[in-house]
Amino acid sequence: SCSNGHAAGEAKQENVVNATCEAAGSYNLVTRCTRCDSIISSEAKVIEQLEHSYTGANGVCVNGCEKTYCDNNGHTDGEAKQEDVVPATCQAAGSYKLVVRCTVCNEIQSSEDKTIDQLDHEYDAETGICKNGCSALAEAAVILGEETTYYTKAIDALAAASGTGATVHIMKTVTVSMISKFGTTDKALKNVTITTAEGVSLKDNSGAASDNWYMRDVTIGANASVFFDACPYFYGDNHIYGNADIYVTRINGTLTIHGDEGGYVDIERNLWVAGTLNVIGNGSNNVVLKANTHEGSYSLYGNDGGVVRIENAKVICDDLNMYTQVGKSTFTFNNANVVCEEITIGKDKGTFTVEGTTSITVSTAITIADGASITMSADSTITAATADLQNSKIVVAEGFDGCVYYADGVYSVSEHTYPDSWTEGKKVCTNNCGATTTCTHDWKVTGTTAGDCQTPSTTSYECSVCHKTKTETGAMGSHSLIQVGEKKATCTEKGHKAYEYCSKCDYTTYEELPVNKDNHANLQHVEAKAPTCDAIGWEAYDHCSACGYTTKVPIAPNGHSYIYTSNGDKTHTVTCKNCTYTDSYETCTDEN
Repeated sequence: SCSNGHAAGEAKQENVVNATCEAAGSYNLVTRCTRCDSIISSEAKVIEQLEHSYTGANGVCVNGCEKTYCDNNGHTDGEAKQEDVVPATCQAAGSYKLVVRCTVCNEIQSSEDKTIDQLDHEYDAETGICKNGCSALAEAAVILGEETTYYTKAIDALAAASGTGATVHIMKTVTVSMISKFGTTDKALKNVTITTAEGVSLKDNSGAASDNWYMRDVTIGANASVFFDACPYFYGDNHIYGNADIYVTRINGTLTIHGDEGGYVDIERNLWVAGTLNVIGNGSNNVVLKANTHEGSYSLYGNDGGVVRIENAKVICDDLNMYTQVGKSTFTFNNANVVCEEITIGKDKGTFTVEGTTSITVSTAITIADGASITMSADSTITAATADLQNSKIVVAEGFDGCVYYADGVYSVSEHTYPDSWTEGKKVCTNNCGATTTCTHDWKVTGTTAGDCQTPSTTSYECSVCHKTKTETGAMGSHSLIQVGEKKATCTEKGHKAYEYCSKCDYTTYEELPVNKDNHANLQHVEAKAPTCDAIGWEAYDHCSACGYTTKVPIAPNGHSYIYTSNGDKTHTVTCKNCTYTDSYETCTDEN
């Protein structure tokens, strides 16, 4: 019973309304009787309104309003940046979006479509391959000193190099109109060297034989391959070290065909020589003269004192007519090999000299016209079914498999004589007639190599008869695989599935795993902490230090529980029974 007065208990909070970021909170500080639970005293208290705390998922405030910073304060525009970039290439324009995002929440505030201008071709300095999207090979490169310039069009490269002493390297087979750039003497292609890549040709389609174009001091480089459709005029000093196919041509300067260094010329119609033609060979096919399409024979004209000298080279033609049209011209064959169906030498006052070991082989007849003369050395030979030479004729017996040659005015016939040894699977008749016998080959395996994913297997052979060798390429081998285990993705880092890759090539089964926001890389557990009089507490929660994820929920401070103690001098001391808080007052209305 409390008839003798209540027994005051400890003051406690009741009717608590927690503070939020939108409003202050409140509670009643209530003292109850410890026996009857009656309220002895009750004091209303205010809990200060909280600040925003944007620590929730997606930056949401956890102190009551459940809004983001930008919801409460507006967006903050960042610097405009490019997004969704599609790079421009030499085949198409590119594009991107110029985007402004909020620096706080990353939400797009504005976006503007932009265009990137289409690129020109830009060729790799080492390979000549366009690196701006199309991967096309340049048609030609102009090489001047240590500087190399690539051109999309070979005809433009030739025009740019003309007169500079540069080398024009043709990188892929192209067809051009030489007459379009070099159709007059003042626009002649001059002082350049033309080379071509292996298996590549420069082809001219200028038109008919009457369509002339001009070159001066031009060199066709070693192993180069050119085809000239119309009638090129050669002025100055010109050289051919490569392979040239010419429809019809005129030499007003000097043209030297360096057969001894690989030069080879195929002329399909007439050749006018008003200057000098030198063919210096090594016995290979340096000049091929095809049939004249409108006369049925090929004509080698000497004009205005032209000089033709074919030395240690081979001339192949159908019907060969060697004429001097205007002025006295000179034709000299020295250690040459001429192979034709029919040869006619003569007309006017030309000089025809056959020197050294020259061999003239004709399947039908040789005719020396009135007014012409021919001088032959003793070591030269003429092989023909019939011949009108110094009023003599020679007839080759039908079906005879042998040689016909001339020495000191005597035609001689001999069976083919072959050496004991083979050369590249062939034996050549030692009488210089050009006849050959070919080995049928008995191939024996001499070695093999295993292939891999980069290199095919090979098998080497040698013929047991002539000892010629060859190598055949087989199938490609397999990959050299290396296994890599799985790596799981975390909340901040991508992972990958288990995969394998080849150590010798770019083969791989690699498959990336995207970031997994639910697999935290460093999840830590924090134990609960009770609030104090003036500090917040919290319940137990989890926190990831890698990505910032947290389940923390703060608990507001409890506030002080005051005790008033009289000092006996009309002052008192205030303390908190739950903490070390203390304070004193000089006056006190409580006399006790």
